[in-house]
Amino acid sequence: MEMDKNDAKVLDLIVEKIISTKEPISFNDFNEVEFLSITDMKLDETEFRRLIDIISSEGVGKITAYQFDSETTIQKNENTAKFNKRGGFTKLYQDELERKEKEEEREKLEIDLAKSNIEANELNKSIADKNDKNERKNTIGMWVNITTGVINILLIAIQILLSLQKS
Repeated sequence: MEMDKNDAKVLDLIVEKIISTKEPISFNDFNEVEFLSITDMKLDETEFRRLIDIISSEGVGKITAYQFDSETTIQKNENTAKFNKRGGFTKLYQDELERKEKEEEREKLEIDLAKSNIEANELNKSIADKNDKNERKNTIGMWVNITTGVINILLIAIQILLSLQKS
């Protein structure tokens, strides 16, 4: 589930309250001042349920509901205290931010690498085209040289024959 910085603070408050009590806690176990001092916002029961769903989905608490009323409660489990000691939801939120920043940086590097590869491919294509043109020019030059050589050989042969005829 998605959470923001304020959610992390309120979730840590709920976890601390879960740890400090032996009984399941509900929305009514909190007073408004506890939440206002953290988030400058009023928390309602629907929001409280969303938050305890996050706690439950992270495996840090167990949601319980009493059948004789509609109040949803949450209580600690074997992971609650350990999770809180490791930094709780604030640490989880910070870790998630760092992971996202690293992911964004990795994506940026991949984009830069892809652009660089495209530029390198275009340069390679340009060099290959120039090499093709040079190869054609070299082939033409080779045939011109061969033809010139053959003409020179013929001229030398003609000069030899002419000098043999005069003598």
